[in-house]
Amino acid sequence: AGFWDVPRLSEWIWDRFDVVYESDSSYHFLLRMAGLSFHRPEGVDRRRADPATVEARMAEIRRELDRDWSGDDALVVAADEVRIEHEAIMRRARYARNTKTRITVDRERKAQNHIGFCHQDDGSVDLMRLDWQDTGTITQALIDLTVKHPDKKKIVIVWDNASWHRSAKLTNSLKTIKNLERIHLINLPAYSPDENPIEHVWKEAKDSISNHQRATFPQTRQAFETFIQANKFPYRLTK
Repeated sequence: AGFWDVPRLSEWIWDRFDVVYESDSSYHFLLRMAGLSFHRPEGVDRRRADPATVEARMAEIRRELDRDWSGDDALVVAADEVRIEHEAIMRRARYARNTKTRITVDRERKAQNHIGFCHQDDGSVDLMRLDWQDTGTITQALIDLTVKHPDKKKIVIVWDNASWHRSAKLTNSLKTIKNLERIHLINLPAYSPDENPIEHVWKEAKDSISNHQRATFPQTRQAFETFIQANKFPYRLTK
């Protein structure tokens, strides 16, 4: 196994040095001193192809981008949708003895869908709100993207294999709706979200708001959007 945990480290130290620490925090300290950090294992869909097949597809995508879409007249973006949710949760809090504290929270569960287009030249992101995730809303988002970048002769979108990304209706729209003929679509390997740069943007943005409970959903949504729009991200499809 390519990882360490406390029981494994404890056994190794006992075997090597005949030492046992009373507290797990001592082992945590040693792991940090060794340059290791705690991460939960990433889930991998069993329908995902083997690593060699995934890498072969990614190499093919990189070759196409370098060969056909490296000019200044083409915009290459990595795209996907995301959904953020808000539900206030009461947690333990300390306050002065013999006093009472009343906290007002909005317990109604609310959510917002977005689509993001991570520019592969500078790491900026075009972020748009969606009413829902379906072919109609995605088609409109693509239209809005072309309007936002009228100077680009071609807009290359690399994204996953969601049904609304591959639907016959969307394919027909690319041929019949003005401006959408500028769109060229490239699909990532199936069940490989880690290969999509925008997924790493979503993780950063969610982490930035995850430990700060805001009073209302609009505040949560605004914090998420502000983080993305105020930053440029280092994630790229090409190596």
